[in-house]
Amino acid sequence: MSGGAGAGGMAIAAQAMREMGRTIERAGRTRIDRIKGARTVARRMKNRTAVARRTEFQCFFVCSSCGYLALSDQRCCTACGHRAWVDMGDEGTAECWRNYEQRQRSMIPKKVNALIVVVLLLVGVGLTWPLGMFGVGLSVILFPTAYLLTQRPLSVYLARHEKTKLPVRWRMPVPFPDRGYQATLDQTGIASGTERCIAPLSKKPCLAYQLSVIFDSPDDGRPAERVLVESGNTEFNVETAVVPPDHIVMIDRLNPVLDGKLSDFAFEAFLRARGLFRVDGNWELYETTVQPGDFVRIQQYANSPSFILGRANV
Repeated sequence: MSGGAGAGGMAIAAQAMREMGRTIERAGRTRIDRIKGARTVARRMKNRTAVARRTEFQCFFVCSSCGYLALSDQRCCTACGHRAWVDMGDEGTAECWRNYEQRQRSMIPKKVNALIVVVLLLVGVGLTWPLGMFGVGLSVILFPTAYLLTQRPLSVYLARHEKTKLPVRWRMPVPFPDRGYQATLDQTGIASGTERCIAPLSKKPCLAYQLSVIFDSPDDGRPAERVLVESGNTEFNVETAVVPPDHIVMIDRLNPVLDGKLSDFAFEAFLRARGLFRVDGNWELYETTVQPGDFVRIQQYANSPSFILGRANV
């Protein structure tokens, strides 16, 4: 066997992880609006007199700042350091947070409104200069209509061309490997191990998995977007290198999980455990796994104990 996983592909993958790491840092500094939303939800739930209702599914806690999924409301978020958890196992809390996120998703971003206003003001000045008062009157008549007609299309366009951003739910090892640091490991070989974990969607026993979920709602005027990324692994070896449990970020082509592979109950339970609701829109599920005997390449950088894993060429 010879060859690597494709240096270019692994470099691009590492760069993507670096961008996501920067996004987490920005989330830790600036996503105060989501934290305020979480505190509002907490106050509403605290004021309830009824007994809290727990869902029948075992659910995660969601960090309201960055979307990290945790098994408990730990002291601080592993990813961004904030402490503002949303308990998705509580029916009332989950419903309040669901409504909050739906409102946020349907809102026009402030930067869109500001951009439209600036453009219209420049156009107004351009009309007023040659046309005088007639241009002012024309601007007063046309600007409100132009403002309302351009809000949604511009919002959708900017959303489609937005740079790397965190999905609203994610669970991967942090900090992400950053190729700006020195590489401490670059190993290619056969993946092997005695233990197995179960891929959440396909239910396949495997050494490692990564999944992605795409969501689209026809009513919110936004493009389809990735709302969940999750990875996991058991301890396994790549030649002499040992990969500890839950230390893998996989870079691989994700395969669609076709309808029929998940029962309705399993599908609903999978989404509900992560604070997502099947009835809210259309869902596309993708997953990839690493099996014993797969030829892979792993890389590790000085800033993180986690590994980037990709398929290698035989």
